[in-house]
Amino acid sequence: MQETDNLRFRHRDLNWLSFNERVLQEAADKINPLYERIRFLAIFSSNLDEYFRVRVSQLRQMKRVEKSLRKKLALKPTKITKEIIEEVKKQQEKFGDIYYKQILPELAHHGIYLIEAANFTTAQEKFAVDYFRKEILNHLNIRLVDLEEENELFLKNATLYFLVTFRNDKKLGLVNIPADICGRFISLKNGNKDAITFLDEIVRFQLHTIFPDEEITGIYEIKLSRDAELYIHDIYDGPLAEKIYDSLKQRTSGQPTRLLYDAKMPREIQKKVRKLLGLGKIDMMPGGKYHNFKDFFSFPDPTNNPELHFKKLPPIPHKVLGNSKNYFSAIAEKDQALHFPYMSFDYVENFLEQAVQDKDVTDIKISLYRVADESKLTSSLLKALEKGKNVTVFVEAKARFDEKNNIIWGRKFEEKGANVIYSYPKVKVHSKIMLIQRNENGESINYSYIGTGNFNSETSEIYCDHAIFTANQKIAKELLRLFKVLEGELIVPREKNLLISPFSTRQEFTKLIYNEIENAREGKEA
Repeated sequence: MQETDNLRFRHRDLNWLSFNERVLQEAADKINPLYERIRFLAIFSSNLDEYFRVRVSQLRQMKRVEKSLRKKLALKPTKITKEIIEEVKKQQEKFGDIYYKQILPELAHHGIYLIEAANFTTAQEKFAVDYFRKEILNHLNIRLVDLEEENELFLKNATLYFLVTFRNDKKLGLVNIPADICGRFISLKNGNKDAITFLDEIVRFQLHTIFPDEEITGIYEIKLSRDAELYIHDIYDGPLAEKIYDSLKQRTSGQPTRLLYDAKMPREIQKKVRKLLGLGKIDMMPGGKYHNFKDFFSFPDPTNNPELHFKKLPPIPHKVLGNSKNYFSAIAEKDQALHFPYMSFDYVENFLEQAVQDKDVTDIKISLYRVADESKLTSSLLKALEKGKNVTVFVEAKARFDEKNNIIWGRKFEEKGANVIYSYPKVKVHSKIMLIQRNENGESINYSYIGTGNFNSETSEIYCDHAIFTANQKIAKELLRLFKVLEGELIVPREKNLLISPFSTRQEFTKLIYNEIENAREGKEA
């Protein structure tokens, strides 16, 4: 039975790697313009970083479970982690092939050269020295590690470093690469050609001036990923949002989950680094000369050649809302659907702005999962509060990597008088919903918005999402009950038209699936 199950099922964390491999396929697909393929490499890298900080770190935490209980629950974190490492190594080899054998030659074909320090011209060497002294040197943290005295080392999460070896093998050098301050890519001039170099290469070129008393024998780029989980010991005691905010600093000092290092690093140096960082063999991940390929999101195009990018497509105008000056009338007449990124997020922002300006609107309720730093939508909510409208905002403080920004916005809304509700322990609210209550002919009419995507104009241009505006009062009544659940006034929303997790979605989907199975058994269309 177990062998059959193994054939039928694949561990979710191994399965996720198949998804990321699809991203690599897009990077290799020459149908895509060159700079879009570079972006896919950046997406792959960014995805993998988060994967190690979240998924792999969870596997590591399983190792803390008592062995007998792990066996009883069929938990095999070490085995799965080893399989992950092997699969990631294969994918990184494909990544390297795409980058070196496809991307770099095609950039050169278009007159764009990514140059290493060893290939700098005399003029570029002079530029690199000047740039290093003026723009980089003051941002370096330089450390000479005495291996006979020091037995531990701390690396910041996701920060690039050079590990430097010397003729004196009792010492190691450590220098950060300040890409967060200086940018990752520096433009050079190479005659009539467009030349670009990594910030890393300029630092590498000047390392001999940083350690003038040592003979350098090796320079290896390294990067450490740390556990992104926020471990809050008593989530039920006190405000959860405040606990989350206070615990965010854990991400800079969390348990290491992966050390990415230049595969050319000698084995004896690998052992020394492992010992200094307190890592196991399973935490070591060989990589290429450069790390943090997510920085390629900002890779410059000095040619401004439109053929190297996807053609910018204008949004499709909504047949009804595109010509409507009164969204309430249009929605009251018929439900209106939106499809992103094909349509503009402006329709959502315009609807909320109309609600803010409408003297008959009394209440605005909204759930926010990932809040933009600044947006028309958040400005409209603040404006609604200034106009004396009742505003209720549910803020999901556990939206991973957006916790700080979400909590800051929650505080802003609270300061202006909004009723702000934050996360619940053990529950993450993904709903993207909005409810507008409006006085019409002496009664309160509800207008609802239900979407799959965040209330975020930037991500709406990237992700495929769908949404609906409706004045259907049965749906609105259930949505209102859902907001009362979020506000703590109800425990169960009692719905007939909506599927709401964790109350009804799973059982309804199960019912629908079994219904199709039954239809198939009876020879009906299924």
